[in-house]
Amino acid sequence: AAQASAQIKGMLKQTLEGDAEDVDNEVDKISATYLTKVEAEIKGEIKPSYSLISQSADGAWDLEAYYIVNQTKATNARRNALNEALKAHNRTLPAEKTAVIVQQTVVVEQQ
Repeated sequence: AAQASAQIKGMLKQTLEGDAEDVDNEVDKISATYLTKVEAEIKGEIKPSYSLISQSADGAWDLEAYYIVNQTKATNARRNALNEALKAHNRTLPAEKTAVIVQQTVVVEQQ
């Protein structure tokens, strides 16, 4: 999520117009709103699959959880969250620019 957030911030800074300091502040607010909204929207699309629990040599427990995600629904959730975040801050982007930002975010999350 942190990597995707940084990616969104960078793309928004390149896209939004205005005074550099104002854009930086606005991008921070939009990306925070985006993260909140995308978490809420994607939450319903994530289905638990299985978990691996193991104990390391130092006695600490490790947990790895794996989930199944419908990529189409997750992409739609990201697009909706970005549009809602922009709208909440009185900004809009052309649909093709929103699609590029969402698609590049998906690529980052899959790496």
